[in-house]
Amino acid sequence: MSHEQLSAVELFTLCAGSRDHEVWLEFHRRYHRTIAGVALKTLAIARPGRTGELEDLIHEVYARLCQRNGKALLDFQPTGPNSDFAYLKVITRNVVLTQCSNKRAEDDRTDSALQDVEIADPSSTHTIDRKILIGQIDNAVRSTASHRDRQVFWLYYRSGLTAEQISSFPTIGLSAKGVESALGRLTRLMKEKFANKPEGKARGMGFS
Repeated sequence: MSHEQLSAVELFTLCAGSRDHEVWLEFHRRYHRTIAGVALKTLAIARPGRTGELEDLIHEVYARLCQRNGKALLDFQPTGPNSDFAYLKVITRNVVLTQCSNKRAEDDRTDSALQDVEIADPSSTHTIDRKILIGQIDNAVRSTASHRDRQVFWLYYRSGLTAEQISSFPTIGLSAKGVESALGRLTRLMKEKFANKPEGKARGMGFS
């Protein structure tokens, strides 16, 4: 019997705890579009504008299906036509909602860390000018970088964290090398943009 002729229960059972490429290829052919579609719709509601997280969320769905030797797959009981699709839709929706909730909590913790950082010594005569410059830099960063890379930028330049420390934030999702790469790219962009501003030269952020 070819894999295409397998019932949903038979296919789920073969996939559970298995790394058989041909079996999973059939699962992907049959169900991936449904999983991806539900993940995208749920993400659009739970975290609007974060479509860049979609691939990671789909991966989490497949990881959930494979956990505990494929228990979620083995637990499936058909209740009628297309109940296999309905079952996977429920699992996908629940996984995405859980992951989105976790990511919102992580983002809130990181944003709090950013907000708690002292921008400059309040006694400095240059504080106001510096705040204006930081606002201009932040606008420039927002226009050229993702939300994650903006967090990396400010955690480094305002919090004084190292690349290794920044990479430990769950919401960042980058290795230390990845953090360094993002910082290098953004630093070059900011140096080019603010190189000719007198305030940038006199009281800049110390881009190097």
